[in-house]
Amino acid sequence: MRVVYSKSGEPTAAILHDYTALVENVLFWIPCRNSDEDNYLLAIIYSDALTAAVTPLMTKGLFGT
Repeated sequence: MRVVYSKSGEPTAAILHDYTALVENVLFWIPCRNSDEDNYLLAIIYSDALTAAVTPLMTKGLFGT
């Protein structure tokens, strides 16, 4: 399994179960050993604590950070 998430914009992540699938170059991916690990990573990516920590580091564009 892999957790796939976007390089920019709103944090968006998903679990990819297909090991043969190619991941587009505008995405990052993380290999996971089991479903507990990938669910944990998704919880971190979607957490308010992570958003609050990285928002001051983000550039501001037309639609905000």
